[in-house]
Amino acid sequence: MRNLENSFRNSGDNNSKVRITFEDIEEEVSFWTPSIVCYVLGANPPLHVLEGFVNRIWKDKIDKVKLLAYGVFIIRFSSIEYRDQILNGGYIFFNRRPVIMKPWNPHENFKKENVKCVPIWIQLEELELKYWGHGTLSKIVSQVGKFVMLDSITRERERLSYARVMVEVMMDQKFPDFLEFENEFGSTTTVMLKYEWKPVACTHCSGFGHTAEECRKHSNGKPQWVMKKDNRKQVETDAEGFVKVTRNKSKAEYNESEVAGKKGASTMIYAANNRVERRVLWKDLNDLNTSENWLLMGDFNDILAKEEMIGFRVKSYPDSDFLQCVNSCGLEDVKSSGNFFIWSNKQSGEDRIYSKIDRILANQTWINRYEYAEAVFLNEGIFDHSPGILTLYLGIVRGKKPFKYFRMWKSHPKYELALNEIWKSEIRGSKMYQVVSKMKQLKVKLKEINREGFSDLHSALIVVKQIWINGKIYFRSNI
Repeated sequence: MRNLENSFRNSGDNNSKVRITFEDIEEEVSFWTPSIVCYVLGANPPLHVLEGFVNRIWKDKIDKVKLLAYGVFIIRFSSIEYRDQILNGGYIFFNRRPVIMKPWNPHENFKKENVKCVPIWIQLEELELKYWGHGTLSKIVSQVGKFVMLDSITRERERLSYARVMVEVMMDQKFPDFLEFENEFGSTTTVMLKYEWKPVACTHCSGFGHTAEECRKHSNGKPQWVMKKDNRKQVETDAEGFVKVTRNKSKAEYNESEVAGKKGASTMIYAANNRVERRVLWKDLNDLNTSENWLLMGDFNDILAKEEMIGFRVKSYPDSDFLQCVNSCGLEDVKSSGNFFIWSNKQSGEDRIYSKIDRILANQTWINRYEYAEAVFLNEGIFDHSPGILTLYLGIVRGKKPFKYFRMWKSHPKYELALNEIWKSEIRGSKMYQVVSKMKQLKVKLKEINREGFSDLHSALIVVKQIWINGKIYFRSNI
């Protein structure tokens, strides 16, 4: 106690300033260098929501996500290479709003900046197919802003109802509802525009995403609750609480139910075998589209990509209307494990067909609420469909799974190269910090090796078997 009193007394008599050197901050600077600082333009999502979002799109590349200031986040990656890969990988959108990103700099105090130019997605509706070329679309949308890119579905001509194009626009510009251009015959052609999100500025609070009339800071009065108008279809409810929504000619039917105490919907799907009749179901799903929690699961009887169906006699392709329905409703697959192909026709040899026609889909609101939910598709049994199990972990914060090393990774051709490259890399800091940093980088590389060469062995076995069958048929037909 006596020593502490003397220390405090001596420190008060000393007027010299404490000097922090570069060596003092070296370890922290080295730790945060592989990081980016980001924020969502026009939104301030909670930390757990943004953390779930970036973990879904960047997966094992991320080390940690933290809140730096209100609405501003810092994301640390496992290596500087991953950070640069993300920064150079193009635009990222959160709920159709652009994510502003920049590398962390130890000499800057980060905050939201005044952005003058942002990327947005626009949809060109009722545009003739002959104008869907890259050069033609870039000319047409140049009347709105600077052309950036086409979305993959438009580029591959999978969805033909509208063309989706990304453009850079100014924050204070006007956004027309339609564009006009002179066609090859010299006459004027009009194309309607739909903006997925517009950078509307509020003149009251200088924020984005709302007008001055909608601004929460505009009025100091107490807000009043207003009953939401019920625009849903008239439906019948049975004694068990299930709601019968529709029954179309193809006998495709689905039921909607509400979870007690929680707003949202769970829709069970059983789609028709006929593509024309299925489109009635896609239209009904578009009518049911909601921003509340929405889960859809069942037999959609269609696929979203060509790779989701394999077999020698496969001749069907993804239905663009199904893709459009999934995109317009903002749906995506719930995180899953187990079998990839979850249906087969139970035939043998060259007649065997595998596909992924069963799915568990959800909108962004549901995924944000149940970010730890996971679906497991089990092995097929006596039925043609594999069973699927969906497990929810609401409000449970789980730690990271312990990392396990598998000797099979040594057989991968990239193993030795990755090990030597990381171990020879230069990392500044203490010896223990260098070892730990290299081990973390190696763990990320090993996860990549596992994903490339050893994950989803069930699907890989099916694909290899199908290649063998195709080769056998080709050899037999050419003898």
